[in-house]
Amino acid sequence: MTATTDTTTGIPDLYPSRGTAEVLTPRQDPVVWGAPDAPGPVAPADLLSFERDGFLAIDELITDDEVAVYRNELNRLVNDEDIRADERSIVEPKSQEIRSVFEVHKISEVFARLVRDERVVGRARQILGSDVYVHQSRINVKPGFGPVVSTGTRTSRRGTPRTACRGCARCRSRSR
Repeated sequence: MTATTDTTTGIPDLYPSRGTAEVLTPRQDPVVWGAPDAPGPVAPADLLSFERDGFLAIDELITDDEVAVYRNELNRLVNDEDIRADERSIVEPKSQEIRSVFEVHKISEVFARLVRDERVVGRARQILGSDVYVHQSRINVKPGFGPVVSTGTRTSRRGTPRTACRGCARCRSRSR
């Protein structure tokens, strides 16, 4: 893959996904950074599948009871006036409804426990081959889809090197 260069800044764009035409680009980096036989909760065959396909489906990682707890916490957060007034919240100008809440793992102990849960962290460590941290967390409240917790986005900024963040899956996987 050849990087394009932004003509206004002269900065190479390693992820030319903003053009007018779709471009198929080969991966520049691995998806799985850990060894295929690294100890952890993900079976070696599933790691190979993840490397090949770019996604990993895990049945019932979180129980129905836990999902109910997270839904209740989402509802509490989006209806909390202090959260609405917090600078980490993005509020829709017309409806005054919360659209997004950033740093949700710092605002909510319920979500803080989720991002520290070994079922999640153990898999991330095994896939990345190193210790991990939360790069970004947020709740996106999307009409028609309901609230969604996100720990990252699949976006890139011009001038951000592929290796800028070896510690987060977002930086490692977005070159697919």
